[in-house]
Amino acid sequence: MTKTSIAYFISPHGFGHATRSSAIIRAYLDQAPDTDIHVFTSVPRHCFDDCIANTYHYHYLACDIGYIQASPLTADLPATIAALNRFLPFDDRIVDGTAAIITRAGCDLVICDIAPIGLVVATRSGVPSVLIENFTWNWLYESDVPSYPALERHRCYLADIFKTATHHIQLEPACCPITADLSAPPVWRQPKSSADAVRKQLAIPDSARIVTITLGGTDTDTDPDRWLHRYDDVCFILPGTSHTPLRAGNVIRLPRDSDVYFPDLIASSDVVIGKLGYGTVMEVYAADSVFGYITRNTFRESPILEAFVKTYLRSMKITQKDYENDSWLDIIGTLLALPARAPTMRKNGTDCIAAYLARLSTSPQEQAQAR
Repeated sequence: MTKTSIAYFISPHGFGHATRSSAIIRAYLDQAPDTDIHVFTSVPRHCFDDCIANTYHYHYLACDIGYIQASPLTADLPATIAALNRFLPFDDRIVDGTAAIITRAGCDLVICDIAPIGLVVATRSGVPSVLIENFTWNWLYESDVPSYPALERHRCYLADIFKTATHHIQLEPACCPITADLSAPPVWRQPKSSADAVRKQLAIPDSARIVTITLGGTDTDTDPDRWLHRYDDVCFILPGTSHTPLRAGNVIRLPRDSDVYFPDLIASSDVVIGKLGYGTVMEVYAADSVFGYITRNTFRESPILEAFVKTYLRSMKITQKDYENDSWLDIIGTLLALPARAPTMRKNGTDCIAAYLARLSTSPQEQAQAR
């Protein structure tokens, strides 16, 4: 049987695209362990290593813009337009150089979440492509065009590129539902360790409740001293907010490349405070933790994710204003008091996506032999 090789292009906007891509790659390698995976992205390598370490080739590539963030909760549209003006249309030298890499690697398939340059590279190389998305950039930019007309040409350019995908996988909850080649359940990374192991690793007493505060890998201006005196029976964990592990009373700050696997941390938490981003929402959903979710006023995906959260999770809304003025701290007690419920089995979409991709990357001759 011929060894399969796959190129995977991953948007660096937030970490949700990277985390769900890691989960899909992990499931694919579980089914086809001899596959060569080539990851193209500017997301730091450590974001993949915990899930797929030593099983992939990493290629640094600035492959997407998305939005330039003014803060963890706010996009800077003028800066975004300026970045898109520099980035689009794609530089032929970069496209040709990347196409040469995947040709030398013998890649049979190009997968894109939702980095559009991967689709251009696939077309240039004559390799089939797969778009994996729960939204595309042209759909998101559409809502910004009335206020920022300069986005329109970029929206149209990207819309045309997304249409070139040979195959289309759409993840639930989809922002713009279509009849895709595969409609898949939500995707998340599986935990590796138990809650007891996480407590032991972080020296958290059994009597303490755990509240994790995350803004999707970006730093937070939250000052822990504001709640230390109020919640001395709670351990607050702030991942991605320091260069080294730091502990001050009942507050633990962890670096982005922490030894604590993020899905383990979420699964160990009684409450998670975080913004409405796909990666965070789905890992909280998988763990069935209580979710204090922070809305993003101008992000078109937010209402779709909020509807999902309100349907499936014990949750409370924190407005962007309440988060920024710290009045959200008053609801921590309410979140901790939400009643427990019987565990719910959640269906992870990784296995069905991996099986679909395996069929695409198998030659007709090998498919006939398998039958």
